[in-house]
Amino acid sequence: MNHTHPAQLAVIRQLLFAPQSRFSQLNVFRLDNNHFDYHLQRLLKNGQITKDGNLYSLTSTGLKLANQIDTNDLTIVNQPKLGVLICVTKLVNNQKLILLGKRLKNPNINKIGFYASKVRLGESIYQSANRCLIEEVGLECLFAYSGTVRIIDPENDRLMIYLKAKPVSTNYLPRTNRSINKWFPVSQIEHISHTFNDFSEDLRLFFSNRKFFSERTVI
Repeated sequence: MNHTHPAQLAVIRQLLFAPQSRFSQLNVFRLDNNHFDYHLQRLLKNGQITKDGNLYSLTSTGLKLANQIDTNDLTIVNQPKLGVLICVTKLVNNQKLILLGKRLKNPNINKIGFYASKVRLGESIYQSANRCLIEEVGLECLFAYSGTVRIIDPENDRLMIYLKAKPVSTNYLPRTNRSINKWFPVSQIEHISHTFNDFSEDLRLFFSNRKFFSERTVI
C-alpha cells in the first residue's frame, strides 16, 4: 500500500500540470516553509522529483506515481492485477485429455483446477503463460487466446486472460513443489471434486469455441 503524504501527492499533481515549478508554486497547502521543505526533501530522496536551480520537475519514477493518482482528490488509485489462466489439452487415441493441477500452497491449497499466474512487468501474456507451465508442469506449449474475464473482488481485483495450450513436448512433471499434475479425460471432468469455485464456469468458457469477455463480482 502506498502511504505517500497528501502534501507530496499535491506536489506530484502540480508538476503534472506545470512541469517546472518553483517552491512557492508547489506548496498548495500553504504549509510553513520548514514543514513543506521536509516533504520536498522526501520526494527528492525517493527520486520522484529533481531540482535544477529554483525549478522542480518530475522524474520517470515520479511519473509512475503520478499515473496512480486521482488528481481530483489526491488519492492513490489501486488497479486490477493482470493474470493468465491456462487450459492445457491434448488428443490421445481420439480421446481429449485435459491437464489439471492440485495446488500445494495457500491460498486454495488442495484445490484442483487450471494453471494460473500473475503477469510480471516486462512480460508478454504468452511469456507469462509459458513461464507458468514450465515452473508448474515442466511443459512447453503453443498458446491461443480464448477470452478475458474481469473479476471484481475487493480482496483480489484482477483481469484474467484465458489461453488454450497445446503441448509441444511429451514429458511433464507429475509433481512439483507447486502442484500435483494429472491428465483427465474430458468426459470425466464433471466427476472431479475439490475444484476451484469458478472451475465449472471457466471450463464452459474454454469449451465454448468462441472468443469471450465477461465480468464477475465476488461478494
